[in-house]
Amino acid sequence: DPRTGRIGSRSAVSRKLANRSVVHMVTSDPRACGSDRRILAVDADYPGIMIIDPLDARLVAVVDMPARIRRLVFHPTLALAYVVYEAAGTIGVWSWPRCEAWTRGSRPPAELSHFATMPPGTSDDAINKPTALLLSADGMFAYTCTRTAFFLPTTANTSKIGVFRIGRLGAATPIQWVDTGGYNTRECKLMKHQDQKMLF
Repeated sequence: DPRTGRIGSRSAVSRKLANRSVVHMVTSDPRACGSDRRILAVDADYPGIMIIDPLDARLVAVVDMPARIRRLVFHPTLALAYVVYEAAGTIGVWSWPRCEAWTRGSRPPAELSHFATMPPGTSDDAINKPTALLLSADGMFAYTCTRTAFFLPTTANTSKIGVFRIGRLGAATPIQWVDTGGYNTRECKLMKHQDQKMLF
């Protein structure tokens, strides 16, 4: 309630794996507004994106995913979303129409392509679990954070921050790999200071 600051309690349950759902993230489509606004819950174990009406917690739709997921990030200017495939070590590039459009019968979201979050030549046996994807405000660059181990000491590769240039249609081209010196990179934050971008 905006007048009192108090919150109510409602719940939405997916139709599959209700007892094993692991919701890593909750967000909303920044392009929707008013009564068409939807909550998007990233369910890692479904795996899928649950589309929820915030007024009554009704499950409007589910977008099935091909692999375990962790994050959903919308492009600031294009009708695209980026899905972090945690288990596969990749990022999916998805066409993503406004929720109010495709839930009413038009074309639903669909994967267009995907890209790796570790440099070429990384062993297939290496742990490669992307945990975050950040986009610059203009949508021209993307940054990925990846963990490569869970416990120390370890002989695993140290985790890398991937820097990508985003093309006109949303595809990503790697332009730099930055070694963090660490392993269990769980979260990153992109900040702007004067004319510089800083990643933590």
